[in-house]
Amino acid sequence: MCDPGKRVKKHCDENTSTMCDSCPAMTYTDAPNGLTECLPCFVCDSSNGLRVKHACTSISNTVCEPLAGFYCIDLLSNCKKAMKHSTCSPGQYVNQAGTEFSDTVCDDCPAGSYSDGTFCKLHTKSPDFVGKFSSFLTCNNAEYEINGECCPMCDPGKRVKKHCDENTSTMCDSCPAMTYTDAPNGLAECLPCFVCDSSNGLRVKHACTSISNTVCEPLPGFYCIDLLSNCKKAMKHSTCSPGQYVNQAGTEFSDTVCNDCPAGSYSDGTFCKLHTKCESLGKTTVKAGTETSDVECSNGIEPTY
Repeated sequence: MCDPGKRVKKHCDENTSTMCDSCPAMTYTDAPNGLTECLPCFVCDSSNGLRVKHACTSISNTVCEPLAGFYCIDLLSNCKKAMKHSTCSPGQYVNQAGTEFSDTVCDDCPAGSYSDGTFCKLHTKSPDFVGKFSSFLTCNNAEYEINGECCPMCDPGKRVKKHCDENTSTMCDSCPAMTYTDAPNGLAECLPCFVCDSSNGLRVKHACTSISNTVCEPLPGFYCIDLLSNCKKAMKHSTCSPGQYVNQAGTEFSDTVCNDCPAGSYSDGTFCKLHTKCESLGKTTVKAGTETSDVECSNGIEPTY
């Protein structure tokens, strides 16, 4: 076979070995091969929300990543397409900010609160005369509005135990085990931590803390299939069939990519081997090769030199 970064210029015969040639620009081979043409490099198209993360070389395909503010929606092989992060609507809050592999996660504000699409503030509950002038009450980004007052928010990792009033400030309490808050807030209850369930192909990458949700990752040999918020579910990597080869090994975010071996070769599902030429060994062909097995040669007399 030719080395990675090369392709077959001329097949071997009884007198000469395989002649190889380097891959032209914007093509590559990433494994020993018997291909007569190198594989084309993938193009990271900005119209698909992509930019180059690692440029194509003679031995590796281009690796794409989403543009800033975008996330991958096609991860089967490389990142082939990305979409802009969603914007939360008024009445919702950002539960989880968008990442390279997941969209922004929006949730509805609980009853008795409102938002501009970023975080929730409790509705003012005030006497009639306060209600008439509540439109003049403006709380800053470190406060939430309650009972006609602007109360200081609790720090991440805490929740409101008692709202402020004219005499006392907000009383905060630490989040109980397996709950968290990851931003300043006026919530009465902390958020529940996500559970990385092994029956869904997951394990814990970063444990939940009082200030951050659990981060899950796939078990070895698995890849994420639900990346909308964290990694919620993973599936086992595919196994290539006999007659195919592993074009791209499976990763944490993509399945194994299999391709059919070219004519005149065979495989057990890992990489392709060219069929033996019995004549070059001084033997005769007993059984032709298939896509899954080599040629069978006779046990004739070996040539002497």
